[in-house]
Amino acid sequence: EFVPDGLLPILVPAHRCSLPRMHVLRSSQGEHDDYFNGLLEGKTWGEPQEEGTTKKSGAEREFPSALRIAFKREKLDFKIVKKESDPATKYELFQRLNTLGTSLSPQEVRNCLLIMINRELYQWLADLATFGPFQRTIALSEKQLDERYDVELALRFIVLLKSSTEELKDKPDIGEFLTEQMKLFALDKTFDRKGIGEDFKETFKLVEKVLQDQAFRRFDAKKKRFMGGFSISAYEVIAVGVGANVTKWKVRISHSPEWKTPFLEIVQGLWADATFLKYSGSGVRASTRLPNLIPLGRRIFKP
Repeated sequence: EFVPDGLLPILVPAHRCSLPRMHVLRSSQGEHDDYFNGLLEGKTWGEPQEEGTTKKSGAEREFPSALRIAFKREKLDFKIVKKESDPATKYELFQRLNTLGTSLSPQEVRNCLLIMINRELYQWLADLATFGPFQRTIALSEKQLDERYDVELALRFIVLLKSSTEELKDKPDIGEFLTEQMKLFALDKTFDRKGIGEDFKETFKLVEKVLQDQAFRRFDAKKKRFMGGFSISAYEVIAVGVGANVTKWKVRISHSPEWKTPFLEIVQGLWADATFLKYSGSGVRASTRLPNLIPLGRRIFKP
């Protein structure tokens, strides 16, 4: 994609430390922030002593000789995306740049892609992931939060909620499926952020009222308590199942003050369900797990 004056935009691999600074270095209008201008002087290849200045001496600002040698021996690989190329090519290129030699999580790469395609949708999704009841029910570790796994779970909820059983078949890689659906959402001008956001919040408010931070943990029938860590299979079944029926649950809640008991029994019974046990184990491919577990959740959570 060309910009005015014949300039070419440059795609640079992202690093985790740069992600939180994206909003610091640029204002909401997209202009550069002057905050760092007086603090960051950078380094030079070689610079003579500047007399009568308060700046660091040339020797202090020069690259050390070992680093100069390392730079001279490096090769730069340039990929030029022609104007006639598919508009999605630059997003694919960016994604490939961030899958070699980096430690970014899949969702961090998705976040960068989404910012490039639709910044407003990225901000909406990121804000949704900070919703209190959602954060408290998933109860992730600091490392998972740093890698933005919470944003992935929010996206996963939306994608699975909007997908039919047929669409979930033949999807061996859930990561690729999430990325492709996210791109479609970003380019869809009719995407209902308000309605989906309301369903998301109502779903996790309901789940939190009954289960708090035990929602997506394994239930041990013998010990009669929830145990272990976060289960992605339980999350997919419970969150999407409740989300698909959240309007009906709101009606039931308004007519029955005892709604928490049957809701809890459904969740506890899930861990004894033959279909869930068969398809939720480790090693089960997404193309097998999702077409069986998502319909299960939609069915068992019907009030």
